[in-house]
Amino acid sequence: MILTEKFSNGIASCLDIEAIDALVTIITNLPDDPAGGRKGGFFSVFDYGSMGMVSRMFGSVPTEKMSQYFRNSTEKVTRIVKNGEAEYRSFQSRDETKEHWGGGVRSKSGVYAFSGFPEKLDEALSLVYALYVELEDKTEAEVVLSIKMSAREQKFPDNEFIHPIFLEFINWMCDNFETKLK
Repeated sequence: MILTEKFSNGIASCLDIEAIDALVTIITNLPDDPAGGRKGGFFSVFDYGSMGMVSRMFGSVPTEKMSQYFRNSTEKVTRIVKNGEAEYRSFQSRDETKEHWGGGVRSKSGVYAFSGFPEKLDEALSLVYALYVELEDKTEAEVVLSIKMSAREQKFPDNEFIHPIFLEFINWMCDNFETKLK
């Protein structure tokens, strides 16, 4: 499921473009529009295996916001990497005066961050995707169970968007899995 591209500098990106597109679509279609009309942003990944970072735009981003969302996405990843193992989410070092925002998470294989939605939505997208990547070789049932358990962990009790995004992403995974079998 993970689409791996090699860039000229040898850094591999582990971006499942379809999955991230699905997460962006899920967020833009949530009831009551918690995204405030925003339709996309930048997703950045620092991969521990290649020791490199890649970023890509997903969805629709107004031209005047592109550099801001790109900068914020890469900054979240860089900050989590710099702060070490104790920081598992960028909300831990959030500092509005420095333009350091929430929305990034650390996992076993890397650091993931989105910027373009409100911070809690950025974080929910990053967390669900990180869990999805971590569980790439697992069965569909194992992925569902692991994401569900992680969404309920005490590490993220203040993010009410994780669970609804997770549920919609599970539906997408099931639909996507059935389509690939046909």
